[in-house]
Amino acid sequence: MAIKPQIRNPGNLGQLGCEVGQGYAIAHPMLAAELPDWIASWRPASRWCGMQPVA
Repeated sequence: MAIKPQIRNPGNLGQLGCEVGQGYAIAHPMLAAELPDWIASWRPASRWCGMQPVA
């Protein structure tokens, strides 16, 4: 499993084998109290879904 920290522009990271990441492309820093609502409402960008890994 590949993990990419500090993602600002996700590009094709999913195709490169990165299954887990964190950074501004996913969410900006927030207070702990804001986390439950963010978790309930966050959805990945449509371009991230259905990507096929690079062979």
